[in-house]
Amino acid sequence: MDSSGNIDVAWTETSPDGSANFVYFSHSADGVTFANPQNISGDAGAATGPGMAVDSSGAINIIWTDTSLGNSEIFFSRSADGGTTFSTPLNISNNAGHSVGPSIAVDPSGNINIAWADDTPLGSNRLYDEFFSRSSDAGASFSTPLQVTRSSSYFNVAAFDNKTAVGENGDIYLLWIQRNPFGGAGAVFARSTDGGATFSVSGGLQGSSGVMTFATMASDPSGNDIGIVGQTFFTDSPGTAVFSATSTDAGASFHNAGGAAVSSKNPMIAVDAIGRFNIIYSFFGDPRNPASCFCFSQSPDGNEFSAPQSIAGGTSGSTAMTLDAGGNVYIVWQESASSSGPANVFFSRGTVPPFSFSLSPAEVSEGVPSTGTLKLISPAPAGGATISLSSSNPSVVS
Repeated sequence: MDSSGNIDVAWTETSPDGSANFVYFSHSADGVTFANPQNISGDAGAATGPGMAVDSSGAINIIWTDTSLGNSEIFFSRSADGGTTFSTPLNISNNAGHSVGPSIAVDPSGNINIAWADDTPLGSNRLYDEFFSRSSDAGASFSTPLQVTRSSSYFNVAAFDNKTAVGENGDIYLLWIQRNPFGGAGAVFARSTDGGATFSVSGGLQGSSGVMTFATMASDPSGNDIGIVGQTFFTDSPGTAVFSATSTDAGASFHNAGGAAVSSKNPMIAVDAIGRFNIIYSFFGDPRNPASCFCFSQSPDGNEFSAPQSIAGGTSGSTAMTLDAGGNVYIVWQESASSSGPANVFFSRGTVPPFSFSLSPAEVSEGVPSTGTLKLISPAPAGGATISLSSSNPSVVS
């Protein structure tokens, strides 16, 4: 979503005969009607896994994995006119190995940050490393890819399923899943405070005793509040669960918030300007609760999450979520009527409640020193809000 409220969507679409995949784009000014989809990946028909970031000027930046050259490469295209036209696709990874799973984020200065997994260093499709590249000229050129991890220095280590985010101060955050020598896997978080020249690991998420198969992250506009969600598979009791971790100090430390739900998959997370953590996921039922749903849950501080709210019946495929400046939630997902049937793309929007806040403690006794905490539950109205506290005994305190 751009700063004007326009909604942009990119997805992979398979040709009717199943022989080719293309990246398509569409946008909407009102969330009700969408423009005719346009093919932005070209005619080769070997494009999958698009990612998108919109900068403060409304320019749309899209990346995807493309196998049209014989190996997997990361391609980039950009629109500076609201999605009417896109630039000729540019090969970002441009190497002899397989580059997969790209992610993208644009900082407030317009720098474009891209990360992906690549098996070029070892020439093996079993060991992938995390790579990073950056453009400071609106996508006209990109820096030489930086190798962030070193699989050759570990036993059976692989970096994959990576994500990228940025803070308003220009800090860059990376997340990837990394296997360990004991057969498990967890999400690793790293940040850069020097424009992507170097990265340091400061936390992550481990999904109990299972193997993490998917993870993603999001931050608030300042980059101070960061949320991670992951999907874990349990080998001793086959099934999946969604776990989450949150940071309120720009990724210096993380608090594991636990499992959003067992028998769940396909999580996504978004964090708004006042630090509320929003999660969506598919719950596919268990013996205690057989009803499946595509669910939404929220936490005001990253500790406790609300009871799940059903967005749609049944479970979803691929999902995406974003927020506007007011904290309203916009969600798209894939859903099919049967496991073997065609999937369609759906859209839903949720609005925040009227301005509200909490005060703890709610009242104090005369003569007893007290320090209180005032926390916004929903964003303040345009122009701000005045909050007044009163005393039952104005002669003592007012």
